[in-house]
Amino acid sequence: MGNKGLKIGLFGAASIACGIAISKSLKYKSFVNALNIGVEPKLRGLEQYKLNIDATVKLDNPKSLSLEIQKPTIRIYTEDDRLITKSEPVDEMITVKKTGVTEVDYNFKVGVLSPVITNLLSNAGTTLTSIIAQFASGEPVKLGTNIKVKVFLKVKNIEKEIEIPVTL
Repeated sequence: MGNKGLKIGLFGAASIACGIAISKSLKYKSFVNALNIGVEPKLRGLEQYKLNIDATVKLDNPKSLSLEIQKPTIRIYTEDDRLITKSEPVDEMITVKKTGVTEVDYNFKVGVLSPVITNLLSNAGTTLTSIIAQFASGEPVKLGTNIKVKVFLKVKNIEKEIEIPVTL
């Protein structure tokens, strides 16, 4: 009878541990699904034949749960799916604020002579010379061309990819 009680006790403990793991997994999935994610890309300048592109990912959390997550990875594409630039995955952790917006900043330097950038400028109806003039004037530079930003989130064991169309 003692052996049977031990088996029942072990089964009960395993069931509780499994239930807790499932509950946490559902909590993380609910958290990821509730996040409203936005991206604001900006052309910041031109330096040594490289275009400086800033991107701010905004994680708008409507839940009253603050959670530490791995810094999202992002990729920026042209409208026709050609990769412009990307961030590399890092082990850096960020804290997503409860019921608020958490901003994550990125900076990229992309060669202006690359075929993707040359084509992007051409599609925007502009040239490198006019971009340089806009930067020199101190005005914010807008190409007015559509791009796509893919944001890759990883919260514990839950992964999610979101594609956001924006204008650069």
